[in-house]
Amino acid sequence: MFTLFSERIKIIPLTYKQLLLWAEDWLLLEQSLEVAHLAPEIDADYQGEIDDALKNYWLPKVKEAPENYLWLTAWQIIHLEKNVIIGGVGISPPDENGQAITGYHIDKRFQRQGFASEALRLILDWAFACNLDLKSVLATVHLGNHASHGVLLKNNFKEMKRDNELVYWQLTREIFYQ
Repeated sequence: MFTLFSERIKIIPLTYKQLLLWAEDWLLLEQSLEVAHLAPEIDADYQGEIDDALKNYWLPKVKEAPENYLWLTAWQIIHLEKNVIIGGVGISPPDENGQAITGYHIDKRFQRQGFASEALRLILDWAFACNLDLKSVLATVHLGNHASHGVLLKNNFKEMKRDNELVYWQLTREIFYQ
Protein backbone atom coordinates (compact mmCIF):
# COMPACT_ATOMS: atom_id res chain seq x y z
CA MET A 1 0.00 0.00 0.00
CA PHE A 2 1.41 3.37 -1.06
CA THR A 3 2.02 5.49 2.07
CA LEU A 4 3.80 8.74 2.89
CA PHE A 5 5.21 9.23 6.40
CA SER A 6 6.20 12.10 8.68
CA GLU A 7 7.23 11.87 12.30
CA ARG A 8 3.66 11.84 13.68
CA ILE A 9 1.41 10.83 10.78
CA LYS A 10 1.11 8.83 7.63
CA ILE A 11 -1.14 9.54 4.67
CA ILE A 12 -2.64 6.78 2.56
CA PRO A 13 -4.41 7.26 -0.79
CA LEU A 14 -7.63 5.27 -1.00
CA THR A 15 -8.11 2.76 -3.79
CA TYR A 16 -11.45 2.40 -5.54
CA LYS A 17 -12.26 -0.63 -3.36
CA GLN A 18 -11.51 1.37 -0.21
CA LEU A 19 -13.66 4.27 -1.43
CA LEU A 20 -16.53 1.81 -1.92
CA LEU A 21 -16.03 0.52 1.62
CA TRP A 22 -16.14 4.09 2.93
CA ALA A 23 -19.34 4.79 0.98
CA GLU A 24 -20.89 1.67 2.53
CA ASP A 25 -19.67 2.09 6.12
CA TRP A 26 -16.84 4.08 7.74
CA LEU A 27 -16.00 1.11 9.98
CA LEU A 28 -15.31 -1.07 6.91
CA LEU A 29 -12.81 1.51 5.66
CA GLU A 30 -11.09 1.60 9.05
CA GLN A 31 -10.85 -2.19 9.06
CA SER A 32 -9.32 -2.21 5.56
CA LEU A 33 -6.67 0.27 6.73
CA GLU A 34 -6.10 -1.71 9.96
CA VAL A 35 -6.70 1.30 12.19
CA ALA A 36 -8.67 1.60 15.43
CA HIS A 37 -12.25 2.82 15.25
CA LEU A 38 -12.82 6.53 15.83
CA ALA A 39 -16.10 8.04 14.67
CA PRO A 40 -15.18 11.27 12.82
CA GLU A 41 -16.02 14.61 14.40
CA ILE A 42 -16.16 16.98 11.45
CA ASP A 43 -18.06 20.28 11.19
CA ALA A 44 -21.39 19.61 9.44
CA ASP A 45 -20.63 21.96 6.51
CA TYR A 46 -17.32 20.25 5.81
CA GLN A 47 -18.84 16.80 6.27
CA GLY A 48 -21.34 17.70 3.54
CA GLU A 49 -18.50 18.70 1.22
CA ILE A 50 -16.66 15.45 1.99
CA ASP A 51 -19.77 13.32 1.38
CA ASP A 52 -20.38 15.13 -1.92
CA ALA A 53 -16.75 14.65 -3.00
CA LEU A 54 -16.90 10.93 -2.17
CA LYS A 55 -20.03 10.37 -4.22
CA ASN A 56 -19.49 12.82 -7.09
CA TYR A 57 -15.72 13.10 -7.48
CA TRP A 58 -13.50 10.47 -5.86
CA LEU A 59 -15.59 7.37 -6.66
CA PRO A 60 -16.32 8.20 -10.32
CA LYS A 61 -12.86 9.66 -11.05
CA VAL A 62 -10.93 6.75 -9.54
CA LYS A 63 -13.22 4.26 -11.30
CA GLU A 64 -12.56 6.06 -14.63
CA ALA A 65 -8.79 6.21 -14.24
CA PRO A 66 -7.51 3.74 -11.62
CA GLU A 67 -3.94 4.11 -12.91
CA ASN A 68 -4.07 7.78 -11.87
CA TYR A 69 -5.82 7.22 -8.52
CA LEU A 70 -3.12 8.93 -6.43
CA TRP A 71 -4.18 12.27 -7.97
CA LEU A 72 -7.92 11.56 -7.93
CA THR A 73 -8.64 10.07 -4.53
CA ALA A 74 -8.93 11.04 -0.90
CA TRP A 75 -5.84 10.41 1.22
CA GLN A 76 -6.53 9.49 4.85
CA ILE A 77 -4.37 11.07 7.55
CA ILE A 78 -3.50 8.49 10.21
CA HIS A 79 -2.06 9.37 13.62
CA LEU A 80 0.87 6.99 14.07
CA GLU A 81 0.82 6.75 17.86
CA LYS A 82 -2.96 6.38 18.23
CA ASN A 83 -3.46 4.45 14.95
CA VAL A 84 -6.67 6.31 14.06
CA ILE A 85 -7.82 8.34 11.06
CA ILE A 86 -7.68 12.01 12.02
CA GLY A 87 -8.52 13.67 8.71
CA GLY A 88 -8.03 13.75 5.00
CA VAL A 89 -6.01 15.52 2.34
CA GLY A 90 -5.93 15.42 -1.44
CA ILE A 91 -4.57 17.02 -4.57
CA SER A 92 -5.97 17.08 -8.08
CA PRO A 93 -3.93 16.29 -11.17
CA PRO A 94 -2.44 19.39 -12.77
CA ASP A 95 -4.59 20.98 -15.47
CA GLU A 96 -3.32 22.15 -18.87
CA ASN A 97 -1.73 25.18 -17.17
CA GLY A 98 0.10 23.03 -14.63
CA GLN A 99 -2.20 24.00 -11.74
CA ALA A 100 -3.53 21.55 -9.18
CA ILE A 101 -6.03 22.07 -6.37
CA THR A 102 -5.57 20.84 -2.81
CA GLY A 103 -7.84 20.48 0.17
CA TYR A 104 -7.70 18.99 3.66
CA HIS A 105 -9.67 18.57 6.87
CA ILE A 106 -8.89 17.48 10.41
CA ASP A 107 -11.12 15.84 13.01
CA LYS A 108 -12.14 18.41 15.64
CA ARG A 109 -10.29 16.51 18.38
CA PHE A 110 -6.98 16.85 16.51
CA GLN A 111 -7.20 20.43 15.25
CA ARG A 112 -4.64 23.13 16.09
CA GLN A 113 -1.87 20.56 16.65
CA GLY A 114 -0.08 20.93 13.29
CA PHE A 115 -1.45 17.77 11.68
CA ALA A 116 -2.99 19.55 8.69
CA SER A 117 0.28 21.38 8.02
CA GLU A 118 2.20 18.07 8.16
CA ALA A 119 -0.24 16.26 5.89
CA LEU A 120 -0.27 19.09 3.37
CA ARG A 121 3.52 19.18 3.36
CA LEU A 122 3.69 15.43 2.70
CA ILE A 123 1.34 15.57 -0.26
CA LEU A 124 3.05 18.68 -1.68
CA ASP A 125 6.49 17.04 -1.39
CA TRP A 126 5.16 14.02 -3.26
CA ALA A 127 3.24 16.00 -5.90
CA PHE A 128 6.04 18.39 -6.85
CA ALA A 129 8.62 15.57 -6.87
CA CYS A 130 6.68 13.16 -9.04
CA ASN A 131 5.14 15.53 -11.60
CA LEU A 132 7.44 18.05 -13.23
CA ASP A 133 4.47 19.55 -15.11
CA LEU A 134 3.03 20.74 -11.79
CA LYS A 135 3.68 24.49 -11.70
CA SER A 136 1.43 25.59 -8.84
CA VAL A 137 -1.11 24.41 -6.28
CA LEU A 138 -4.26 26.35 -5.44
CA ALA A 139 -6.39 26.32 -2.31
CA THR A 140 -9.62 28.11 -1.46
CA VAL A 141 -10.54 28.75 2.18
CA HIS A 142 -13.53 30.36 3.86
CA LEU A 143 -12.68 33.85 5.06
CA GLY A 144 -13.24 33.04 8.74
CA ASN A 145 -11.28 29.78 8.81
CA HIS A 146 -8.16 31.29 10.38
CA ALA A 147 -6.64 27.92 11.29
CA SER A 148 -6.70 26.85 7.64
CA HIS A 149 -5.13 30.15 6.58
CA GLY A 150 -2.34 29.33 9.04
CA VAL A 151 -1.85 25.88 7.50
CA LEU A 152 -1.37 27.45 4.08
CA LEU A 153 0.97 30.16 5.37
CA LYS A 154 3.12 27.50 7.12
CA ASN A 155 3.41 25.77 3.74
CA ASN A 156 4.43 29.02 1.98
CA PHE A 157 1.19 29.61 0.08
CA LYS A 158 0.59 33.23 -0.93
CA GLU A 159 -2.79 34.93 -0.83
CA MET A 160 -3.85 35.78 -4.38
CA LYS A 161 -7.22 37.45 -3.77
CA ARG A 162 -10.30 37.41 -1.59
CA ASP A 163 -13.99 38.11 -1.87
CA ASN A 164 -16.82 38.35 0.67
CA GLU A 165 -16.63 34.62 1.47
CA LEU A 166 -13.35 33.10 0.31
CA VAL A 167 -9.61 33.59 0.25
CA TYR A 168 -7.73 32.22 -2.76
CA TRP A 169 -4.21 30.91 -2.17
CA GLN A 170 -1.40 29.71 -4.45
CA LEU A 171 1.93 27.94 -4.01
CA THR A 172 4.28 27.94 -6.99
CA ARG A 173 6.98 25.37 -7.65
CA GLU A 174 9.62 28.11 -7.34
CA ILE A 175 8.43 29.18 -3.88
CA PHE A 176 8.04 25.56 -2.76
CA TYR A 177 11.68 24.80 -3.55
CA GLN A 178 13.14 28.03 -2.08
